[in-house]
Amino acid sequence: MHEENPNTYEYILDLRVPSDTPVTGVKITPYVVARVRARNFLQSNPWLKLTPLTVVKIRDQFVFNANPQPPISFFWFRKKLIACSVHPSIPATVQCIPCVELNMKEKSYHCSAKCFSSEWGRHKICHSNAAAESKTTPGNQQELSHQIRRSDSWPQSLDEIPEQEGEEWVPVASSETYEPSNADINCLLKLVCVAIDSENGNHLSLVQRRVITNPVIAFPACSTRRMIDIGSNDDGPAFSVLSYNILADIHAKNHLCCPTWALEWEYRQQKLLKEINEYGADIICLQEVQENHYKDFFEPKLRNHGYSALYKRKTNTNELYSAEGYIYEGCAIFYRGDKFELTMKEEVEFDKNAPIEALERPEQGQDGGIPLLKHNVALVVVLRLKNGSTGCNLQSRICLANTHLCAGKNHTDVRVFQVTTLIHKLQEIAQSQNIPILICGDLNSTPGRLIFFSY
Repeated sequence: MHEENPNTYEYILDLRVPSDTPVTGVKITPYVVARVRARNFLQSNPWLKLTPLTVVKIRDQFVFNANPQPPISFFWFRKKLIACSVHPSIPATVQCIPCVELNMKEKSYHCSAKCFSSEWGRHKICHSNAAAESKTTPGNQQELSHQIRRSDSWPQSLDEIPEQEGEEWVPVASSETYEPSNADINCLLKLVCVAIDSENGNHLSLVQRRVITNPVIAFPACSTRRMIDIGSNDDGPAFSVLSYNILADIHAKNHLCCPTWALEWEYRQQKLLKEINEYGADIICLQEVQENHYKDFFEPKLRNHGYSALYKRKTNTNELYSAEGYIYEGCAIFYRGDKFELTMKEEVEFDKNAPIEALERPEQGQDGGIPLLKHNVALVVVLRLKNGSTGCNLQSRICLANTHLCAGKNHTDVRVFQVTTLIHKLQEIAQSQNIPILICGDLNSTPGRLIFFSY
């Protein structure tokens, strides 16, 4: 009997996309993992993942795995969906069963059951007309009677749209990533990944995966927000300030009330940047900014719009571990470089200001930690207005703080401690330089709560 070569390997592909619902203008970067397994090693090690340095002992022989990661080809396709008969701009999700059974030329498709029911009074007349025409057509009388009975009755069920006849998958790209355009709206997208034999360059047809998305949607417009106008001072310069908790990506998955596509960072980063730029504030204070997003996205993007940037991450050392290492989040301040110059910066770490008694004899919190040590921080700066008049009320300078206080309904005492610590620090700065104070941030409280009396 021929014995299988112990050096033979089997490739396995895992494939998924970040969201089932693509959005126009938002690049889709698929998650692809290529595994390789020695075929004679499957039963004892079914999910062995080899690397270029892996040495595996098979049948008393040491096998060196020289090429575990096969090259992969990517193929993107799109297919236009059937449109709703009532709302042509919306894809259909259900169809009328009697239309199919009566073999009507113009079948009825609808975007929802509600849409179907609202049209039923008018639509059932079409059934009666089609049934009447069928009487003059020779055929199975029993089946004809069944069709006629159903033509005037409410359909028993609404079927999902079947595979569309005549509609083909149209190739649109052969790259790893794909950015849907307006031409893709209401279309399904299909991604096919195929492994390539590194020796001869042929596609390994048995080593492929595919995924089909929901219909592509248009990029939503920004919501209109209520702006607070605190009035103007004719004697002094005016400037605008934007404060925004942007929700760190590491915390976004906890918001189950939101559609999954709206939580994906590829979408949210574009939405956030677009809204921030539309307001065009002179000073921007952001909370829950991941350190990697600050370095790779916000800092370079806003620098291109004329902003200078500062960042302070939280003090915890192991927020979340990923393939890129630990992920941190914190507070960021951006200011227009042509309008302000930085004269002072100070970082406030609330943990360092906790009373010694709390550290020496701590009362254990519900999470087993010291109640006052929550790793929150504040970023404090003094900005000077360029070409400002020293005779104005602002004296051309302002002390600005950006913070994110501890969350949780059981941590009011912690928030009071943190905001008191921040106020004392700001008073030291403001009194020494005789300048006004502006505090921005997410205080995790509403007006009238205890922390506001700390002011």
